[in-house]
Amino acid sequence: MNKIGLFFGSFNPIHNGHIEIARTVLEQGKLQHIEFVVSPQNPFKKQQELLPEKSRLELVTEVLENEPQMLVNTIEFQLNQPNYTAETLQVLHKNNPTISYVLIMGADNYSQIQKWKNYQAILEYPIYIYPRVGIEIPYLCKNRFLVKAPLLDISASEIRNKVRNKQSLKKWVHPFVASYLLGTNDI
Repeated sequence: MNKIGLFFGSFNPIHNGHIEIARTVLEQGKLQHIEFVVSPQNPFKKQQELLPEKSRLELVTEVLENEPQMLVNTIEFQLNQPNYTAETLQVLHKNNPTISYVLIMGADNYSQIQKWKNYQAILEYPIYIYPRVGIEIPYLCKNRFLVKAPLLDISASEIRNKVRNKQSLKKWVHPFVASYLLGTNDI
């Protein structure tokens, strides 16, 4: 059976931490590949806080272009908004019953998963959890696996603050993302 990782997120914006996490999970998780599931509308985020959905999708697509084991999955663009992870998993499983899906999420999301719609269904899937600074990882299911990854001190909100202050994004994001966010080729 094919084992594929699903990395859900708003990717607002996608940054080098996302790519490093995916590379680490690919090495440790014995996955065929990882699909970045771009969420057009996260139920926990205000729409005005997000870059336009098509822009986020374009940025993820561009960043993953030279990452052969990382693909973009647009399933949530075809579903009702806002969409919920449990519903997306149900559709994916129905459409691809021979694939074994593994979820990839940060400790910050995992520690809040009980607030998610139908979270019990999500906990049925194996979950690879990467550590986040200062976040405890509760034991909520037997299918959880901790990723041995370096603690990355990078976040999308910090990047958005740098954009507001017109600061360099060079070490945080792919050059295409920096150019898009800062509206310049001078990164």
